[in-house]
Parts: sequence; C-alpha cells; structure tokens
Amino acid sequence: MGVELQTADEGITAFVEGRADAMMTFVFDMALVEADRALGAERGTRIDTRMKMLEIPEASEAVGSMKAAFPNASVVITNPLEGRPDFERLRNTRLPGVHEEIRTMSYDVVLAASSETDDDLVYKTVKALAANKDAFLITGEPQYVSFSKATMATNYVGVEYHPGAIRYYKEAGLWPGN
Repeated sequence: MGVELQTADEGITAFVEGRADAMMTFVFDMALVEADRALGAERGTRIDTRMKMLEIPEASEAVGSMKAAFPNASVVITNPLEGRPDFERLRNTRLPGVHEEIRTMSYDVVLAASSETDDDLVYKTVKALAANKDAFLITGEPQYVSFSKATMATNYVGVEYHPGAIRYYKEAGLWPGN
C-alpha cells in the first residue's frame, strides 16, 4: 500500500482504517487492544478474524533473520489467554489477534540516555525506576507488568551502559560479575 508511518500506534490506526494491510506492534499494546475492540471483538468472547498476530516460523533461518535485525530478541510461546511464561497477566485481558498458541518475538524495552547526561541524574532515575514498579502500572500499559528490577542490568549486544546506571546496578548487586 505504500503507507509511511512513524509509530506503532499510527500503524494500528492505519490498519483499523484499512490504509495498511499489516502493522508492527507488541502483543500488550493498549492501542492494539482498542483496535481489536474497534474491529468488532468483544473481550473474552470472540476474536475478530481481521486481526491476526503473525507467528515467527520455527525454521532456523527465520530466527536467524530476526536475530540479525534484533540481536537481543528471543522467540517465546504466546498463549491467547495466558500470555507468555514468566509474564504477569492483567486480569480479564486477552491478547488481541492471538488465536492460538504461537511463537512470537520478545525483546526488552530499554531506557536510553546520552553519554553527556549527568551521572547522578541517571543514577537517581535508575534507582527510582527499580524501586517504583507500581508507578509504571498506573499508566495502564500492560507491558510494564513484567518489569523486574532483577533483569534491569541485562547484558545486551551492542549496548553500552551509562556510568550512572552502572553505579546503581553495582550498589544493588545487579551488575553482572558482582
């Protein structure tokens, strides 16, 4: 169709309006839940067949292509009613477009800061994030439900951590090699 979009939410809107045949989003996006409802699905009763989450094929070349584009991604099994293993579910929320157990791409959301950002500001920000998971949950965005202090210092391919973040992670015993 040739539709240029800048955000996942724009893609969802274009899909709902019929201006796009596909979109890239994440399973727990609230805009996706709203789009699912707009397409005629009712929570917990019927899944609209116009929206279907595409599965990552088992073939090693498909996973290799995914890893080439997203080195820190992994493939997980996603269930329409239960979500993914080790992922807390919001009660009474089914996954739009997931009709059966499928293999989906999973990756973490990261917070980025400039190398010029003050070390103490980054330290305080990371410390506040680690201590206040419930503050994320008030945003209504389900992806924050799986946030875990224990995985904040994950070693990502090609990612350099800010000195302020490293300081907090070391103090909290989260830094790899502590």
